[in-house]
Amino acid sequence: MAADAPQYPARTPEELAAQKRRNVWLALLLVAFLVLAFVITITRIRDGIYWSMPEHESDIVSKPDPNFVPFDDREAEPPLSEAAEAATEGDAEVPEASDE
Repeated sequence: MAADAPQYPARTPEELAAQKRRNVWLALLLVAFLVLAFVITITRIRDGIYWSMPEHESDIVSKPDPNFVPFDDREAEPPLSEAAEAATEGDAEVPEASDE
């Protein structure tokens, strides 16, 4: 089986040096491209360009609610009365409060 393997001509030192130079330049170009893509991505995210694109205008999470108040700063809502709770569960009418 070893006799069936193709025989490649031996490379000269000049050919090996040229191949190494090409490989180094390809590696540098690849790294430069990755750095460029990273910088562009970070810049676009920081500047908010992504969220101002037309296809993202309808996203719920794309723009924060300007009236958002964290849970810690909200005032508690008063509890519902029993009549109001019954009305929310079914079709019962809520009696109006008297001014007595």
